Amino acid sequence: MYSFIEDLKNVAPNNSKIYARTKTPYSVLDKLIKKRLSTITDLIGTTIVTNDKKELDAVKNYVESGKIGKVVEMEDMYEKPKQGYRAYHFLIERN
Repeated sequence: MYSFIEDLKNVAPNNSKIYARTKTPYSVLDKLIKKRLSTITDLIGTTIVTNDKKELDAVKNYVESGKIGKVVEMEDMYEKPKQGYRAYHFLIERN
């Protein structure tokens, strides 16, 4: 998680905020059981809050370039907002 945050700091605009969390063991087990999964893909979650959409799109383009990891999945919630919520969600595979 910490190496990923460092990579994001290199591309995040000034005054943006980076938040990160790892799932707790309880949270992992709970999700596996409730959703009847055999694997879990979101052990680490990261959020970047930028000052405006232009900065956000620059971060999005950097992530999509693959320089911080292989983009496995991307959900554009600007194209299809959910109850007013807008964001870009990425599933990124790293070593």
